[in-house]
Amino acid sequence: MWLNVGLMSASQEAFQTIIATVPDFQPRYQSFLADWQGEATPWYLAMGELAHYVVEAYEQGDTTQYQKLFSAVERVLQNGDSEVQNLIWVGLLEDIQNIASHRSFGPDVFRSWLGPQSLIAWTK
Repeated sequence: MWLNVGLMSASQEAFQTIIATVPDFQPRYQSFLADWQGEATPWYLAMGELAHYVVEAYEQGDTTQYQKLFSAVERVLQNGDSEVQNLIWVGLLEDIQNIASHRSFGPDVFRSWLGPQSLIAWTK
């Protein structure tokens, strides 16, 4: 299989756009990349790491980066192809819902940060 490493995949570009808004996630992301060094990055798992970070940040009372984060998620959803949209729907939003459903606050606390496209995916 031919791979042009000079070009970012749509999934990688989407992920990079989103995580640029949450600098506190960078150490965790770098650790994740180190775990997968030498292998193709599993973007759904990377989104899952971000979902855990989002829920844990809420649990710790730190929502300062949420507005920028969820605005970036919305932009990527609006501009992304179906592969990228599915990555965000399943890899991020669905994971946030699943993870938060096991916490006392539940997933609905995140609705206020969602944009129109994110909210559609959230409710499906």
